[in-house]
Amino acid sequence: MELVSTSQPRRVKVYEMRGEAWSDRGTGFCMGLVRPASASSDAESGGQIAVAGSGSDDESVILQEATLLVKSEENRDVTLLESSIIKDDLYQVQQNTLIVWQELDGTDVALSFQEEEGCYEIWNFLRHAQKLMNNERWDDGASDSDGGVGAGLDGSGELCLPEPAIDKLAEIEEIVQSALGSVARREALAKVVLHEGYLGKLVGLHSQAEALKSIADLHRLCNVLKSLVLLNDAAIFDCILMDEHFMGVVGIFEYDPEFPRHRADHRRILRDKADFKQVVQVHDQDIVRKIHQTFRLQYLKDVILARLLDDPTFSILNTLIFFNQVDIVQHFQHDETFLPELFELFAEDSTASESSRRDAVVFVQQACGVAKTLQPPARQSLYATLIQHGLFAMLSWALTTERSRLAGADVLVCTIEHDPRLARQHILQQDSRSETTLLELLIDMLLNERDLGVKSQMTEALRCVVDPLAGQQTRLDEPEAERFLELFYTKNMTRLMRGLEEDGVDAADADTLAHLLDLLAFFLRAHTFRCKFFVLSHNVSMMVARLMQRRREKHIKLAALRYFRVCLAINDEYYDRNIVKNHLLKPLVELLCDSDGKDNLLASAVLELFDLIRREKLGRVANALVETHRDQLLSVVHSDVPRNIVVAHDAAAAAAAINASTAVTTPTTTAGVLPGTGTGAVTTIHSPSTNTGVASPRTPTMESVLGGRSPSSTSHAGAAAAAAAAAAAGAFASGVRLASPPSDEEKELDENNGDHAKALGKKRKSTEALGGTGGERPAAKRTAPVSASTNDADVLLGTELKAKRRGSSSSNANASPTSSAPADENAPPVSFTTSVDGVVAGTAPRDERERRTSKPSRRTSR
Repeated sequence: MELVSTSQPRRVKVYEMRGEAWSDRGTGFCMGLVRPASASSDAESGGQIAVAGSGSDDESVILQEATLLVKSEENRDVTLLESSIIKDDLYQVQQNTLIVWQELDGTDVALSFQEEEGCYEIWNFLRHAQKLMNNERWDDGASDSDGGVGAGLDGSGELCLPEPAIDKLAEIEEIVQSALGSVARREALAKVVLHEGYLGKLVGLHSQAEALKSIADLHRLCNVLKSLVLLNDAAIFDCILMDEHFMGVVGIFEYDPEFPRHRADHRRILRDKADFKQVVQVHDQDIVRKIHQTFRLQYLKDVILARLLDDPTFSILNTLIFFNQVDIVQHFQHDETFLPELFELFAEDSTASESSRRDAVVFVQQACGVAKTLQPPARQSLYATLIQHGLFAMLSWALTTERSRLAGADVLVCTIEHDPRLARQHILQQDSRSETTLLELLIDMLLNERDLGVKSQMTEALRCVVDPLAGQQTRLDEPEAERFLELFYTKNMTRLMRGLEEDGVDAADADTLAHLLDLLAFFLRAHTFRCKFFVLSHNVSMMVARLMQRRREKHIKLAALRYFRVCLAINDEYYDRNIVKNHLLKPLVELLCDSDGKDNLLASAVLELFDLIRREKLGRVANALVETHRDQLLSVVHSDVPRNIVVAHDAAAAAAAINASTAVTTPTTTAGVLPGTGTGAVTTIHSPSTNTGVASPRTPTMESVLGGRSPSSTSHAGAAAAAAAAAAAGAFASGVRLASPPSDEEKELDENNGDHAKALGKKRKSTEALGGTGGERPAAKRTAPVSASTNDADVLLGTELKAKRRGSSSSNANASPTSSAPADENAPPVSFTTSVDGVVAGTAPRDERERRTSKPSRRTSR
């Protein structure tokens, strides 16, 4: 067929390899052009096409050349690419939208098409030109240049595949690969392969090619079969998996052209090593066929086609496997004879051989593996059925038998991860019958097993079974979970922690210690008060600290660090006190100092733990750390974390010293001791007109102020108050003005007397210290008036005048019956407020002091 130019430009992006990366040369429109050969074209390169001249008598030959031409999208006058097609096989199609080749000058060029149809149209033009250059036949309808159909399709759209033969394999390969370009061609190809029995004929060709030892033909057959797999047709996979086809297909895949010097050995593996065993006879042949089919699908997916599969094909294979597994599991679950016969092998009076029991354990292991892919209701039903027929009896035998221990551990972990309540119920039932429980078996295997994989599985099983939150809809207050934890801590925890005292030297013993430390850290978080009692009563932290000092393995030291970090992160007073009392911070500091400034995992873990102490403000631990190991902390120069702890500790100590030294000072305004007040708190008389307070000599007792506490309970506060009063009096005598925040007694009174006392505590005013003795009040010193807001003088201890509450006159409310000193007309206003230590401070207006000597105060005692 004569080669003609393509009719429609196809949008494309041109790339050129520069160095090690592809460089974008621009976007344009690509066409395949046929034009007379230029004088500069090289005939030796095979870039010319010989075409007979027109006319019946003209025997001349016209030379033509085929060219790929790309014009710029922005400017059609700019040519992005002009490449003459040559007959050498240098062109490749990739990802259905890329055509890649190498020019004669060695430049790699790639065309990235916007649409798959455009890519295959240009590809067909290129292949047609190469066929003509090589004097090969190009079938009618093989070109898409006239808008017709693709390669291998006739005019009606039906795909035509040559009859399978050794000499037609190259043509078959080309048609099959080109059919992957569009949905219509893929459907047509799948239809031909299925309806004409084409796959069986290709399998027959494989035997011929293998007999001829034709490696090239075997490679072509492999490429054809890969293309058929990538059609993603479930019916084709069913055809491949048939007994009469499968071994031949596997044999074809042994000759992969990507590895021409290597031949796989799939047939021997499937024939000799794949052994189908029936522990109990399966009578349904459809189920047997699905079992074989599922195994073959898994072998194809995981071994043969692992490098070839794309996402759609991978999804199809997984779907086929899933539905087969669901059918198989449901059949065994509802079979009335299969499961009873299977678990009958583990009965006490059974005479079954050990190999039969071992095969039964492996069968259940595979069933549990399949159950992971099932929906939760189906998985729950399966495990319930297995337990009903005696799953745990089988596990007890498997865990105590060396050759079945690994499979039994896998089944146990799957069961516990699904729902640990099933295992807890069984363990509680065993304990009620005084039998060896499954929990004891788990602990013994963790401590004594030499296989590191089994140890890891047992650790995970223990973690799941003792986790109170594990399982579906599990609550912390479930009676069953509480009973199980009580059983665990009373009968099994001591047995488990004995492993911390062992001092083995091999890898298994070290691995056991690491697992135990990780379990301990988990128990601290999951079992609050139970684990706290056990750890404190059995000195577990001391054992962990000795392990950190005694063992040299770094992973054990890290596991011990994780334990201490959990202890500190809980921020529990008992754990902190235990760590400080037993000097358990010493091995941590030694571990940091032994690192010699090296930036390794151990040193980083210790520094992170110290930083946790600083961030969480663990005062007790931080104080013990600095007071005991100050020099060692300051000697660490490669990190600021230890020094920051010391600095924070020193700053807190300095602040505490300042607070202690100023605890006896009072505000810097007039202050004194009222007659008859002693060291008790006093009530305040309010003046509605000025809203200031005057101290009353009828002082309520400390018991009434502090909410009914006895004098003995406040003796310490009274002593502190007396000391504060004496200090204030001495300050007044020397004329020193002292200032301080509220004392501890004042703070306590504020807390006991509501929001008014809190308001006054927030707005304390400066006062001067006043001194006095006996029941006579000294004359007030002259000071400047101090302004007070409404809330400042409203209350001190939360009491108000009864006259004010009734709305009585200000003259009655402001009178004081005990003013023995005459009023001074020129004295500045002063208000008196007496605190718990007997010190009077404040301001009162001048007219109020005058009225205070004339009229009694009407007030009621609290």
